Amino acid sequence: MNRLNHIFLLLILLACCKTGASAQTSQTSPQSAAVLKELLAAPAPTPRTAVAAETPEPTKSERPAKFFDKENVPPDDAPIEDLQEYWNLWVGNYLRPVPSNTVCQRLLDSTKGDFAHLARFLQLIPSSDNFAEQIKQVFDRGTNDPEFESYREAYKKWLLFNSKYFLGELIAKANKVKDDAEGGYVDNDDELIALTKLDWSRAEPLLKALVDTGQPRTSTLAISLLYRHSIDEKETDSELNFRSKLQTIASNRSLPGRARGTAIDFLSESDWSGRDEWYLSLFSDESLISVRDGNYGFSPLDTLFGRDPDKWIPVMTKLVAGKDKTIQQAAASCLVRHVNFRPRRDAILPVLRWLTDPDWIPINGTERAWFMQHMDDLDVPESIPGLIWIVENDEDYRKWAARTLAYYKDARAIPALKKALAEVREDDRTMILEGLVASGGVPETEQVEAIEAYAAMRATEPGREKLDRFRTLSDERLPIPVSIGRYLSTQQNTPDSVVRGVLSRATALRKTNPAVSRALMEIAEGWQGRQVDLELVRRIAANTAEANTIIAALNRRANLRKSVEPELHSLIAASAVPKGIGAVLIEDDNTAGSILISNDQSAQIALLASARLTQTALPINLVAPLLKSKNTLLALAAERYLLAEDSKESRTILLQHHPNEAFITGWRENIEMLGGENFDQIGKHEEKLKAELLKPDGPTEILALLSNSEHYSGVLRIYPDKAVYTHYEDVSRYRERVVPVTELSIFRELASTRGLADLGPQIEQCHHNCWISEFVMLSKDGGRRLFAQAGGGGWIAVATSFQALGTGEGVTTHYNFAKNIKGLEVLYADDKLSVLDVWQRGDDIRIFVERAETEEELKSRLNGDEKEDEDDENARAQSKLREIARYNALFSWRSLKERDASSVATVPDGYPSTFDAARFPLDDGNYSPYRDERNMQVLSSDSILIARNFDGLWKQVAGTKAVRISGDDGAYAAPIVTPDGKWAVIAKTDGNWSEPNYLVRWNLETGREFRVKVEPAEDLMPIRFLPLHRKILIYSAKAGPEMLSGRPVAPGAVNFYLIDPQTGEVKPVSGEFEPLRQEGKRFLQPIGEPGQYWAAIPDQDKNQTQVGRYNLKDFSFKPVLTVPQISFDSMSMWVDEKAGKLYVVYKGQLLRLPLELKPSSPP
Repeated sequence: MNRLNHIFLLLILLACCKTGASAQTSQTSPQSAAVLKELLAAPAPTPRTAVAAETPEPTKSERPAKFFDKENVPPDDAPIEDLQEYWNLWVGNYLRPVPSNTVCQRLLDSTKGDFAHLARFLQLIPSSDNFAEQIKQVFDRGTNDPEFESYREAYKKWLLFNSKYFLGELIAKANKVKDDAEGGYVDNDDELIALTKLDWSRAEPLLKALVDTGQPRTSTLAISLLYRHSIDEKETDSELNFRSKLQTIASNRSLPGRARGTAIDFLSESDWSGRDEWYLSLFSDESLISVRDGNYGFSPLDTLFGRDPDKWIPVMTKLVAGKDKTIQQAAASCLVRHVNFRPRRDAILPVLRWLTDPDWIPINGTERAWFMQHMDDLDVPESIPGLIWIVENDEDYRKWAARTLAYYKDARAIPALKKALAEVREDDRTMILEGLVASGGVPETEQVEAIEAYAAMRATEPGREKLDRFRTLSDERLPIPVSIGRYLSTQQNTPDSVVRGVLSRATALRKTNPAVSRALMEIAEGWQGRQVDLELVRRIAANTAEANTIIAALNRRANLRKSVEPELHSLIAASAVPKGIGAVLIEDDNTAGSILISNDQSAQIALLASARLTQTALPINLVAPLLKSKNTLLALAAERYLLAEDSKESRTILLQHHPNEAFITGWRENIEMLGGENFDQIGKHEEKLKAELLKPDGPTEILALLSNSEHYSGVLRIYPDKAVYTHYEDVSRYRERVVPVTELSIFRELASTRGLADLGPQIEQCHHNCWISEFVMLSKDGGRRLFAQAGGGGWIAVATSFQALGTGEGVTTHYNFAKNIKGLEVLYADDKLSVLDVWQRGDDIRIFVERAETEEELKSRLNGDEKEDEDDENARAQSKLREIARYNALFSWRSLKERDASSVATVPDGYPSTFDAARFPLDDGNYSPYRDERNMQVLSSDSILIARNFDGLWKQVAGTKAVRISGDDGAYAAPIVTPDGKWAVIAKTDGNWSEPNYLVRWNLETGREFRVKVEPAEDLMPIRFLPLHRKILIYSAKAGPEMLSGRPVAPGAVNFYLIDPQTGEVKPVSGEFEPLRQEGKRFLQPIGEPGQYWAAIPDQDKNQTQVGRYNLKDFSFKPVLTVPQISFDSMSMWVDEKAGKLYVVYKGQLLRLPLELKPSSPP
């Protein structure tokens, strides 16, 4: 047998030698070349050098889930790492176990030097003089430490509630305890409770005074705290007195739920004669099953039950079996809520009836959804019929029942689940399919067919758009096979037979339908398992693998080595492309080295491409010679590998290979990030800068901060005699400044100190608004790029310093369209005074401006109200008024004379009187002092109308609080009020704004609401009142595939109407309405002829604006001027017909353009 093995091995070696010899003279096949080109174009991960430059954090061992179990509390002497990990997980959970004092002390000792870490553990540390003294020491030590500032409040709060260090402040807050009837709670209750624990002598007189305040919630809390103290001090008479009062409160249905719940909670804290009988007597009161107070819900009957479920579950089971409906429901609610907290079979079985009788227990549906989901926490097969009933009969909760049925895998559920699958919304089908597939409702042959149906839709652009659309529009559904296929494609535990079936279909369709074949392979590549691994290797070996398949294999190479290692070795024994890929898959350095010095160019290209995508290290000295290969694809592969490798050695080799070409090194790839996934625009900027640099009269050096938009961000061009910094604000405007030599030298020194030339990509985690940028340093000898996503550290300091080169003295502003329109003037530009609007009449030019805050104002805003008493309603109101005054002081109308705007002016004609926000106090619920102007309309000088979305419609009279004038149903937005203040047209929805909404007319004199007879639409809003027509213009847009995909909207998708607010008559209108949709503080500028106005219509795509005459009679627009390379609207311009000038406000600056006018034709 051993001899036969030797012979077999010799035959393989001879075959390999023969294959290798033929490969030396053969060329890469066109098919393989195309695949290799795709591999080289695929984005490479960040360089190993960039990753290695950062000190990795020590990896923590993975803890099994059981380690964090609530019942598995680490002992007091456990390693500190165990204690920190365990309690770090539980610290934010109010159901957490209680750590011992020893553990608390060890946690405190181990984190005293780490403000952040200790701040997190503060919640665990109990109140004691010893702990308080230690935490106060940390608090005092952090007083002058900037790092402590973020955690100061956490430490202060713990000391306030657990020590006497801030007793005076605690007493002051406790003295302001009061009912919040709207919210349903007691303000400052925690402070009052803390005071009773820290200083009873100060708390007792306050509690006695609070008993008779007439505020039921606060009074009950005071009685409860007095009751607790009497028990602790064994004051029997007081105990009986207070208990009697609390029992009376608990049974009084007229009292707020918070008061009744508080009374029951405190009466349940201790054992007393007759307690259990009293507790059970409460079960006859149906109002205690679910209690609401303001924004809070309570279940007071659960309190005593939860203290000893072993005792009370058998009692509740008997009560559930009784005949008294109220007692039955109350007991059942206790069992259900305990199951939702901690599932127990003996608590579930008595209340299984609730699955098929949803009205049996009068508690909210969310608790029922939780209950049915707990049926798979334990093995309760008795729940299956009930769960099936829900799928068949309860549309609101069938998906939760279906998910739970997946646990039981019971075929009885299949008919109900199939029926539900056809009826539910697309976004609910996933949960139905969970149950259906697990129950055996989709045979494996159907699963393969469904996956193919999904792949077929995914394989085309219209199909992909359709899939995306069905994710968005929840009222539409995909064909059922496609829904099934989409669900199955995301599952990891796919049966082998299904995997084989999908792979078989992918192979069969390879020639007849390559797009579907490719889509099937992409689905299969997302699954884990030997079947898929074998198929990947088989395709690579047969040279039939597409680029995505090879990339999938490279990404799962560790698993391949475990599951199909013998098959991987067959790749190395081959030649050409399979051999190159195999060397990387198996991580065989010897094979990789031999390939690099061989004549097998296909294997070399495949090796370089695969190594680039996996950060596999190759000998640089063996890669470098391949740059000079006559095989352009091989030379490209070597270059792309060295670029991705990005070591100093690689960079030197690349620059020597590209002398005087301004060749740029440094990583930038189109990988998916939160900031984007395609950064080709940055590459286009680079090419333009290179071309500029290589011109005979070009700069000697260029430094640039680039963004991934159509314009640069900042570019410093360095010439032999000067350096010019250009800040490109947008596609329309840029600023320039000649940078002094000294400033340039300082920046160069900073860049050198921070090692900018050697930094790799700076990619940080970010959640939103992720800043993508690139800093490039360019000369003819070569360049270096530094790509960043929200980068920090040394990089951000350099970027900030670079941008500072464009500020200071000597900055000039330029507009790109000045080349097209001669006579452009920048009439006013001041960084400290931003222009927002313009008005002109003769020589009188007025601008509406916002000035920058002074340092003193900034400090006042940030610190001025620090000492205000946040619990004092009047103080809060005064604070808001001051903030409004501070805000309003930033805005003013100014007279502009000879480019000077220092003189304050009055409001011009045509603008409404300034709304005096100070006369209309904001409610405590309004955290911002600023009004949402789109949802607020002035009715008169003394009253306003406010639409508060789901909080309804409100009216406010000056000097008083707003009063709700609508009912509790529906949400309101975007009101438009008639000039006489008698009628309003308002957008409304009964559900949510993602679904079609409708319009209502509101009679502001009678308070009656009338629905407008216009078909609901996804975007249906009143725009403005048109005096010429004495009607309100309405905009209606129906969402559809075009709107969702960004394609041109189909005819009929957008409509306009005029509505008579008094009669409700609606008339469709057509024409140009863009000028009327533009928002501002005034109406369009009148021309002088009735119904004629000046208007501007911007075209964002072309970055140009048409200025012309707008006829309000027939909604027509006649352009008289097209201003290129800038976008503005009618509210940002003013026309001086007599002088032939156009004033334009653009991003804080005022421009003046020549405007050649021809007499308008008669209307």
